[in-house]
Amino acid sequence: MAHEMHELDHAVYGSNKAAWHGLGTVVEGNPSSREALELAKLDWLVTKEPAYASDGDGGRVLLASDDDAAVDFDNMPQVWLTCRSDLPATDLRRVLGAVGKSYTPIQNSEAFEVLDALIGEGGAKIETAGSLFNGRVVYMTALLPDEISIKGDKINKYLLLRTSHDGRCAMEALFTPIRVVCNNTLTWALNKAKTRVKIRHTSGAQSRLDEARMVLGLADQYFGEHAETLKALAAAKIDARFVEAYLSALIPGPKEPEASPASSLVRRDCSELIVALSSSISPEAANASAPQPRIATKTTQVIHFFNIFISFSQ
Repeated sequence: MAHEMHELDHAVYGSNKAAWHGLGTVVEGNPSSREALELAKLDWLVTKEPAYASDGDGGRVLLASDDDAAVDFDNMPQVWLTCRSDLPATDLRRVLGAVGKSYTPIQNSEAFEVLDALIGEGGAKIETAGSLFNGRVVYMTALLPDEISIKGDKINKYLLLRTSHDGRCAMEALFTPIRVVCNNTLTWALNKAKTRVKIRHTSGAQSRLDEARMVLGLADQYFGEHAETLKALAAAKIDARFVEAYLSALIPGPKEPEASPASSLVRRDCSELIVALSSSISPEAANASAPQPRIATKTTQVIHFFNIFISFSQ
C-alpha cells in the first residue's frame, strides 16, 4: 500500500483535483481550516495515557506515572502511549505510538491554527490535508499565491506542514512544488526539501503570527531561488551529442555487447525519445547526429517513455 492510507485515514483535496489513488474527498475551491479538519476526518484528539506490561502472573505492571515514586523506574524508562480519542478503549488501533513522560501531544486543530496564521499573513489557501498510517502522521498543504511561470509552464508553490503523533518527528514546515496527497508524495517532498522549519508548540496567537511571518519570508526566498534555477535550466541549449553523452553516463553500454545488449537498446530508445520531445534541439542537429525517431504520436511517446524506464528498472 504505497499511499499508506489505511482504514482509519482520510483526506480532503481542493481545487477539484482528485489524488491518483482515488481516495479521500474532493472539493471545489479551497476549504477553510475548519472544513478541512472535518472533511479530512481529523477532528479527534490525541491523548497521552500510561502504558502497562504483563507481570507474568496475569497481572499488570505500570510503565508510566505522573508520580515518579509510584513506580520503580531504576531499570526502565517511563513509557506513555499516544492514542486517538475517536475509538473505544478496546480498539487497539487507537494507539498511535509510545513516547516519554515529557512528550506533549500537538492536536490536529492546533496544527491547523498554525496553518491559519500562515494563510492570514500570506494569502495562502488550503489545498490538501489528511492522515497516514491510521493517524500517526498528519499533513496539510497550502497553495501560495504567485505561481512560477517558466516558458509557459506553470509551477505551483506549496507550503507543507507535517506532524506526527507517535513521537517520531516534530511539527515542521517546508516548501515544495509537490502537491502532497499520500505517503509517496509526502516522502518525495521531504526528500527534496532544502529548507525545513521546526514549528514550536506555542499557544499564543502572537507567537504563531511571528512564526508565520518568519516561515513565509523563508518561502519567498526559497521559491525565488528555485525560479532562478529553473529559468537557467530552461535557457540551456542541448544537442543530440549532449543527449548521447548524458545517456551513456546514465546507462553505460555493456562491456560485452554480444552478451548484454539491453542497456544499449535502452540508451538508444531514450536518445530517440529525448530528441523527439525536446524543443531545444534544432532539426539540423537532430538529423545530423541521431536517427529519426520511430515514435509517431505523443500518446505512444508517453507509453514508450514508461516502457523504457520499466525495462531499465527490471
